[in-house]
Amino acid sequence: MSGAMEPPRGLKALHRSWVSLLVGVAFSAGLAYLAVRTVRWSEVLQAFRQVEYRYLVLAALGVAVMHGLRALRIVVILHPVRRIRLWPAFCYTSIGFLAILVVPFRIGELARPLLLAEHEDVPFATGLAVVAVERCLDGLVFSGLIALLTHWLPLPGWAASLGYLMGVGYLIFLALLIWAWLRRESCVPLITRIGQWLRPTTGHVIGEAFGRFLDGLAFLPDSRALWGTVLLSIVLWLTGICVNYVSFFALGLGLSVMAAAVLQILITVGVLLPTVPGALGSFQFFTVMGLELFGVGGALALTYAIVVHAMVLIANVLLGLVCSFTLRATWWSRLWALAAAQGNADTTEGRGP
Repeated sequence: MSGAMEPPRGLKALHRSWVSLLVGVAFSAGLAYLAVRTVRWSEVLQAFRQVEYRYLVLAALGVAVMHGLRALRIVVILHPVRRIRLWPAFCYTSIGFLAILVVPFRIGELARPLLLAEHEDVPFATGLAVVAVERCLDGLVFSGLIALLTHWLPLPGWAASLGYLMGVGYLIFLALLIWAWLRRESCVPLITRIGQWLRPTTGHVIGEAFGRFLDGLAFLPDSRALWGTVLLSIVLWLTGICVNYVSFFALGLGLSVMAAAVLQILITVGVLLPTVPGALGSFQFFTVMGLELFGVGGALALTYAIVVHAMVLIANVLLGLVCSFTLRATWWSRLWALAAAQGNADTTEGRGP
């Protein structure tokens, strides 16, 4: 009887996945329409002729620097578990961002844990812990940036509220991670029992995976490593702001570094929304919104949004492809298989590294 139920359950899960993709497409299309609805395309074409692409090349180098900072952060986080060289970590980061751009359902987030498992013998669950720590640190810096800027910059009211709410959420999440690591001896058996209660035949696997996940938090007691990752996260965000600032010169926008910071905040909000891979539509909408806050609107704002988005995409794709070739990594087949089986636990069970 249970075997007869599996196909409908798998089809239902597959249906949910494709519905989520269609929702993302609709969301992206709606935001793209809002970004272009009042723009004259003849003025956009004229603005394209004025673009100074040398500044975009410099900004693209800034994107590569950001990947380097992320790679160094991975090295610091994993140092107690495995010593990883900087160049391979840079490659894992670049490939991970390429995967996020091309693989639907956010499955691209799993690229780095997969690569760490295959090339560095880091357990997959430990790699997931690295991603969780990175997201937590980035979220805290993002929230702090909003808190610093909200009092004297023209941020929308909803952005300030979102920042404070996210900050509280990330602090709670970080506290839970620290608590789980400190109480490892009691947490792992508890998770194992819960897993066995949910799935009697494979529950022990959940407990083992949770233990490996906690291995990825082993850097937390080292104050130098912890504050090092915090500092790297701050420098990473400042570099992103510098990329925006340098990109202003490509279209002759006389905007300040503060404007670049506001733009970074709004673009980050757009990337968090459920859109198509690559944040097409949301990037343009929130970039135009940010520039309008500083008096830049219409064709000039849309042109900036298009060329900068294209620069970011091209830089990430080229870096990801070069690193894939360097490592001879065939990550895409596994990620696409995961994307096809998204939401179907029975299908994906046992396929992890």
